[in-house]
Amino acid sequence: MSVKLYFIIVLVLVSISLVGCSNKEINYESMAQHKDLFEETEHGSINMTFALLNGDDIRTFHTKPGKKYDFNYTYLITEGFIALQFRDSEDNVLDEILLSAEEYKSEKLKLESEHDGAVNMDEFGSMRTIISKDNEIKIVISGKDAKGKLHIKW
Repeated sequence: MSVKLYFIIVLVLVSISLVGCSNKEINYESMAQHKDLFEETEHGSINMTFALLNGDDIRTFHTKPGKKYDFNYTYLITEGFIALQFRDSEDNVLDEILLSAEEYKSEKLKLESEHDGAVNMDEFGSMRTIISKDNEIKIVISGKDAKGKLHIKW
């Protein structure tokens, strides 16, 4: 076998192994009870709008231990309550964010008093950095009679 052919074979095998190791999928582990759900989910983004969310939506993706992931999220919960959790593969909670209609209602009243009338609130937003503890991060969206929208990007 010539050196050139040997080099090409090694290059192809290395390329296949690198592509095979980069898992860019979102896995659906659990679906909550929904009404009028619109969801667009792909690796790096979860975008949901719903008239009702009760229970747990769990989405997982492959990670590298010790790697930092910045999660930017925007939301508007107009009814009910959502707990947004980030977990490892063993279901240990890495971080938790509580989102509720109370925040929406209090901010809306505050803005209406400041602006002498009705206001239209589009969304709230923030960012969290999560350090992966193992080979997986689970994004758990737990709703209790929740209505609204949620967009998470990483």
